[in-house]
Amino acid sequence: MERKEIEKLKKINNMASKLGDILSNKNYDFNRIKLDDKFFDFIMGDQFDVEIQKIKEEKERQFSILYDAKKRVEFEYHDCSIIDYICKVISYENYYLVKIYGSPFEIVDLTYYKNGDLINFVTKDSGSIDAIDDRNFFVSDKKKNIAFHKMIDSTGTCCSNVRVLGHVYSCILPVFGKKLDVEFGNLVSWRSTINGDINLEKSILYNYKTQRIVVPEYADATYDYGMFANFIHDGDFIRIIQVISYDKIDSRLEFLIDKDGFLCTDVYDFDRKYRYYVDCDGQNQSDVLNSIYEEVYDYLKNKVDEKGYLKVRVKK
Repeated sequence: MERKEIEKLKKINNMASKLGDILSNKNYDFNRIKLDDKFFDFIMGDQFDVEIQKIKEEKERQFSILYDAKKRVEFEYHDCSIIDYICKVISYENYYLVKIYGSPFEIVDLTYYKNGDLINFVTKDSGSIDAIDDRNFFVSDKKKNIAFHKMIDSTGTCCSNVRVLGHVYSCILPVFGKKLDVEFGNLVSWRSTINGDINLEKSILYNYKTQRIVVPEYADATYDYGMFANFIHDGDFIRIIQVISYDKIDSRLEFLIDKDGFLCTDVYDFDRKYRYYVDCDGQNQSDVLNSIYEEVYDYLKNKVDEKGYLKVRVKK
């Protein structure tokens, strides 16, 4: 082997070792990389050193932010213990989410701009921070049962309150349904009621891209089309189930939505073989659904009041 080739391999090996040290404990699959001249030109060129430097700088920045977060927690809780090995920094394109674990606080959520400036500091007792994507996250307030939808601008230097959301009794997640296994498009969900019976708890669907509530209340969500499978053959929808109750009488409403949460069918009560026609032209979809819910509730109320059954009568 010529001396020039030996020196080339030595340099490649040296740079690969540097990269290995920086990216330790990471698993990468290089099986698909074609070891041609372009690959070696990248390894031997300046760009490789530039990328290594970027990784070093990012690592140092995250260590600095994690150090700052721990100091803030220690200042807030003078007699505290932080569990270092499970504390973490989650990097999004425009901000960082930091989670500090320990006692007596259990968990503290913090968000930082990319330049290292603090945005939010939230303890488990006061609420939580739920990050959704590179620009959107939610900060909940447990005492007031509200949440702030916050958005970072594209420069990563400004955070604004997009909307205040009410009746928030859980984390805000991009999954929903009783088993939390339904994930769809631009939708997030949170529990809007608290009840000892999980079957009576209701949730809300919110499109964080349009900043609109698209389903004001629902009981469950599923990928199974149910009775809609009889006449819906093509598409990518989710079946929403809403149960309206009055005096132990229930009406089970069902409809399909798309990835943005918009109605793709009318609202059906298949048990009663009744269809509620939906016309959202010029109206807010959430208001239209609420109107149907109220109509069904009034129907159940009148049905009970007329027949008088299932009433609890107090003896005088």
